[in-house]
Amino acid sequence: MPEKNPPALDPRPALRPGPRPGFFARDRNFTRLLGLFVVLFVVCAALQPEMFLRRANFLSMAKQFPEFGLLAIGVGVAMLTGGIDLSVVNIANLSAVTAALIMKTCAPRGATPETTALVIAAAMAVSLAMGFPPSSRRWARGSSSWASRSSPRTDAP
Repeated sequence: MPEKNPPALDPRPALRPGPRPGFFARDRNFTRLLGLFVVLFVVCAALQPEMFLRRANFLSMAKQFPEFGLLAIGVGVAMLTGGIDLSVVNIANLSAVTAALIMKTCAPRGATPETTALVIAAAMAVSLAMGFPPSSRRWARGSSSWASRSSPRTDAP
């Protein structure tokens, strides 16, 4: 009887018929982050329910998240195009502190078109100043902490 050759092993994985794995099974990092979020939410809600589970708290967080998203996009673009450049965050901090000081001084009752234009011009000036070589912008280190006196500015309009 002739000897049979063993079947050749196919390097490709066998295609299994059936449903594809769900989103949570495909992306383990998302599953971990979602689990961490749920745990932190439950802990915060259990420790301080009268402060954490308030409508005002959620509205405050909802107002702040778009700014963090824009900063993340800016830092991501900087990282993709030229490496890690955390000065984007410094520019945003210094621009925000400058804007708060301008609004507090020029428009104590609220923003006007003039103060809005002044704030945009100040942010552009900060960005332009930070665009110079690093050796010429040593003044910028800690400038936002100095301008805000290292405390949160909650009295801006």
